[in-house]
Amino acid sequence: MKEILLLKTLPHNYNDVKNMAIVLDSHSLVISWDIDFDDCDKILRIESNGLKVDEIINALHKIGIWAESL
Repeated sequence: MKEILLLKTLPHNYNDVKNMAIVLDSHSLVISWDIDFDDCDKILRIESNGLKVDEIINALHKIGIWAESL
């Protein structure tokens, strides 16, 4: 079943976004994702098939990106 995960994030620069893309694009349960850079919370929206929010938060923390669930 498809679901939408929304997270506050804090990418600091282009390299952070590039690293996020590597993590998210390689995850088998991520269907699509995008970041709203116009929002002050840099909202990360992930469409997934059963991905747990803690799993993605931990994956982002491992590459130095702060994230928390909305």
